[in-house]
Amino acid sequence: MLLAENTARRCSRKPLCQWVLKDPPDHRAKLMGRMGRSEIEESKRRAGFVTGSIY
Repeated sequence: MLLAENTARRCSRKPLCQWVLKDPPDHRAKLMGRMGRSEIEESKRRAGFVTGSIY
């Protein structure tokens, strides 16, 4: 999910990228709500490692 958001930032003017960033189904909040703090930080770290800085 974080990788998709990071990629969508690069094309934020396109409709699909806007949809990913807005996340109308609220997938991000639902997924992160099931994760502990350490899992969230690890996910952000891994996503940043793969794509360059994220957040």
